[in-house]
Amino acid sequence: MAKFTEQNSDKLLATLNSPETSNMGDRYNVSKLLLLFAVRELAKQNPISDQNPVLISVLTPGFCKSSVFRDTGFGSKMMNFMAIIMGRETEVGSRTLVDAAVGKHGRNEHGEFLWDNKPAPPTGFVPSEKGQRIQKKLWSELNGKLEEAVPGVTATA
Repeated sequence: MAKFTEQNSDKLLATLNSPETSNMGDRYNVSKLLLLFAVRELAKQNPISDQNPVLISVLTPGFCKSSVFRDTGFGSKMMNFMAIIMGRETEVGSRTLVDAAVGKHGRNEHGEFLWDNKPAPPTGFVPSEKGQRIQKKLWSELNGKLEEAVPGVTATA
């Protein structure tokens, strides 16, 4: 669960980028929350239609046994031990990617988080009024950054 202490900032991305205000211990959790907000808003801004049949969703393959932690020192040994006990095989985790690409849940997965090959509707903070305000704020800031980098990139076709 993300503590997300930066959520009340006037400039969310700048606050997250600031060494003085960043809470790096919570960054992984916050990054996943912001990803979910961004994907949900992207899907909302691009509804499925005959002209736009693209499903937009986000997923997790779950905790998989792999060599991803191989170069992290002591943390590597601990994570590898945990993976042996609790992790799923990478082949099982990869099925979530294929499942999402196939879109077997159709419109029900548009803008959703997929967990164990099925849509997992958000609860708590994400669909709350405050969560929705932050989602829109993040979307606005992301669009601003994208426009700075490539003018016109966020224009609707």
